[in-house]
Amino acid sequence: MRRPHNRIPPFVPLLRATMKSDAWCNVSHGARSLFTALKARYNRNIGNSVYLSTRLAASELGSHRDQIGRWFRELDYYGFIRMVSAGSLGVEGRGKAPHWRLTDEPYLGHSPTRDFLHWGGVVFREQKSVGHYVARKQNPGPENRSAVARKTGPVVARKTGPLHPPTVPEIRAIQRARPGPENRSITSSPLGTPEKVEAAAALPGASVDPLEIPTFLRRGHPDCRFP
Repeated sequence: MRRPHNRIPPFVPLLRATMKSDAWCNVSHGARSLFTALKARYNRNIGNSVYLSTRLAASELGSHRDQIGRWFRELDYYGFIRMVSAGSLGVEGRGKAPHWRLTDEPYLGHSPTRDFLHWGGVVFREQKSVGHYVARKQNPGPENRSAVARKTGPVVARKTGPLHPPTVPEIRAIQRARPGPENRSITSSPLGTPEKVEAAAALPGASVDPLEIPTFLRRGHPDCRFP
């Protein structure tokens, strides 16, 4: 059976309603090319989700993989695509690309949602690389101590020795603080002054030796006043 002459070969349909939307007018040309590549993998008879790896998209569009990832985020931001399943690692160790549904096409029997028509008007701005923020954090400005305490928690003292060893008092100071017994002369008498010694020696029965205890002071002597 011959095909009719007016039938065109396989093509990628881009709906005019999609191209006339305000969101499409703000999409970058790279994101439009990526959306066209995703459209080429859609089957209207099945209403399936589409997938395209970053490496394969970079090879087809002739761009870097970082740009491909940016365009995926841009299309998702404006509402042209929505993720159905995230990328994962297969059983055989081979990675699986994320699966997307096209919002302007039916999906598994459901009508198209056309999320891009609800775009809020804020233009997509790609954030800077993660390395930029890491470099900024290496030289932080002065922060409030209370805020730092809340972030880092209480500061635990390191188990190191004291910065300054305790001062040890000198030997001379110890000697001054703890004086020893007085050094009395050997010839000193326990009775006190020489006058008292002579008066004690004049008593009957007293000993003339100043180092010897007088007899009247000995216990049991009738003149001893001490018990």
